Amino acid sequence: MTSKFDFFPRPNALVELLRMLDDNAPFRYRRVPVDVHETGQEVVVEADLPGWKKEALSLRLAGRVLHISGTRKVGEQTGQDYFRSERRLSEFNEEVELPATVLDQNIKARLEQGVLVIRLQKAQREEGQEIVIE
Repeated sequence: MTSKFDFFPRPNALVELLRMLDDNAPFRYRRVPVDVHETGQEVVVEADLPGWKKEALSLRLAGRVLHISGTRKVGEQTGQDYFRSERRLSEFNEEVELPATVLDQNIKARLEQGVLVIRLQKAQREEGQEIVIE
């Protein structure tokens, strides 16, 4: 028996609605899972990009922001009537704020088993300069 206060007779109806809206969202709303952590000498960024090839990816460093983007053509499946299609991410652009100032040299990036790992060397902290008050 359904209660008159049962606004969602199917428990997953709201989740299904949100998923449907997300499936039709433009690429700029799609997110790539990214982790950022520091070691003593470097900042490490890891992004989950299963199925992507390194040729389709682009990295750019601007100050303390790392831009990770990718573009690939996703062919339309012919003869398929999809009930659900979530693997069609064809373009993305992530801006990752770094926790420390890094050098723009000796940046190492590799894509292995669907995970992009970027290692950025931290800049040495400069000691402040004493200012004489006149």
